[in-house]
This record gives sequence, C-alpha cells and structure tokens, in this order.
Amino acid sequence: MTDFEEKTQVHLTQLEATHNEQLATLEKSFFEDSNDSKPKKKVWSKDLQQYRRRQMIMAEKQRYQEAQEIKLVSDALEEKELNALNSSNDTSLSRRKLALQKQQQAEMDVQTKRIESKRRDLTQQRDNACSKLEQRNKILQSTFDAKNAAECVKLIKSIEQQVKSLI
Repeated sequence: MTDFEEKTQVHLTQLEATHNEQLATLEKSFFEDSNDSKPKKKVWSKDLQQYRRRQMIMAEKQRYQEAQEIKLVSDALEEKELNALNSSNDTSLSRRKLALQKQQQAEMDVQTKRIESKRRDLTQQRDNACSKLEQRNKILQSTFDAKNAAECVKLIKSIEQQVKSLI
C-alpha cells in the first residue's frame, strides 16, 4: 500500500507540475502576443486618427502652437485607449486563466476520484486476502490440533500398554 501511495503522490505531483507549466505557457504566449507597445492602426479610434491627421496638417502649415495643442489632446486620447486595451487584455488573460484553472481542477478531481477508487479496490483486495489467510490459518491450526490430539491419544494408549506390560 505504501508503494501505491508513493506512486500516487508522484503522479499527482507530475500532474500539478504539468498544470503549472500550462499556466506559465498561457501567460508567456499572452504576453508575447501583447508585447507590442502600440497596437495596429485598426485598433485606434477614428477620433484619434483624425486628431493625428489634424496635427500633421497643422505642422505642415507651420502652425506649431495649434499642432502642439492637438498633440496633447491626441496623446491623452491615445493613453486612454491604451489603458482600455490593456484593461481588456488583462480581463481576457484573467478569463483564460480562470478557464484553464477550472479545467485543471476538474482533471485533478477526476484523478483524485480514480485514486480513491483504486485505493478502495486495493484495500478490499488486501482485506479479502487477509481474511482468506486467516481462514486458512484457522483450518491449518485446527488440523494441527486434531493431529496433535490424535497423536496424544496414541501416545497415552502406548504408554498405558507399556505400563500394563510392566506390571
């Protein structure tokens, strides 16, 4: 039974290590995908794109003061959009992690149930084997006792005959 327990512990440890590896892989792939500091142009809002165009037009017309003001507004809008994008990415990662953790917990629960079932089976087999051995031992003991009793009776009769012959 201790061998079973050791193998079970090793198996559960391996399963847990696999789960941790899966989680790390998920996080790594997510951060590699979202590692770009600036998103693609399609992600920017029309307002931000329009502000950037106005900024360029003002700079080309050498209206630098107005271009600077528009730049400040567009930078603030870009910052806001980046924060919203990062927030949605964080939410997406959280959802993926939660789904993976639920799946992993389900796997762990199934494995634990299998182990418990196997443990019950092994315990039942051991108990059956022990009861058979106990029964066999009782039979052998009673047979031995019966043979001993028969031999004792023979010895007693033999001793009695020898004593009678001496008298």
